[in-house]
Amino acid sequence: MDFPRSKQAFSQTHQWQTSITGLLERQHLETLLPVNRASVFKQLLVQQTPIHILADGSFCKLEERLISSIQLISPLQEADSLAVEAAQTFYSCNEFAISVSTIPKFVAWSVGNAYLPSNIITRLVAFYGSPFDSKEGDNEIMLLLSMPALRNLRLVFQDYKFKGPGPNIRPSLKTIMLLKAHPNLHLTLQVRKAGHGLFSEEAYVQDIDMELEDITVYLQPPTIEEERAVMESRAIIANYKGGAAYHVTILMESGWSWEYSEKVVHELSWRVRVMEWLEQDRLEMLASQDVEMT
Repeated sequence: MDFPRSKQAFSQTHQWQTSITGLLERQHLETLLPVNRASVFKQLLVQQTPIHILADGSFCKLEERLISSIQLISPLQEADSLAVEAAQTFYSCNEFAISVSTIPKFVAWSVGNAYLPSNIITRLVAFYGSPFDSKEGDNEIMLLLSMPALRNLRLVFQDYKFKGPGPNIRPSLKTIMLLKAHPNLHLTLQVRKAGHGLFSEEAYVQDIDMELEDITVYLQPPTIEEERAVMESRAIIANYKGGAAYHVTILMESGWSWEYSEKVVHELSWRVRVMEWLEQDRLEMLASQDVEMT
């Protein structure tokens, strides 16, 4: 299965394949020893910043030198070993970014029946849409477990810049924990905060270099003392009669320090919430098993 290609991408492919310069470049590469060819591929096809794979299968955020060499990874015939070698370097040595909604199509993507990029990629950024989009979750990122070479995965959630509800990790939590437990995979959770209406793939692509907040700590189980602090903060907030709306401010008005209030609201509360969600999932699973047995 191939992603549909845009007219621009097809035009660039056609021009490269029929150009004398491109053919001469391939012919020269074929004369090199494999170790020397691999070194050239790294110079031509590797960059430091993430490369976006868009919904139509085209690449975005490519550096100029990669644009002129990217067609090396496109097979010119059924058994094109040079293209496979180039693809091995391109997909294994770069970091790629993709929308969570595009993952099902991506993992089935075959390039000219020569290779599957999802079998080669080692570093991936998967970003979610709107924080209120409950359709994205387990079904999509579960497919990432089928990527044999994947070693570093960043899941990027999105939230509103001011007083947002927080990253919507609940729909994906079961699979996130499976990914976290994978022995050969380093998982990072991040959140990107944006203004209203700026959660589209186009907006994310433009802001890929913006600062992202690491929230991987949310998956760390709280201690008994930390859980107790969160329960106390919930009681204070529930019984608050003043005019403040910000939870940190409410806790500070109750005598808590700013630093500790921030930690409880923005870290410990999430860790306790994740623990509660996991326990809820466990109980629901046990209940469903009891129903099946009866």
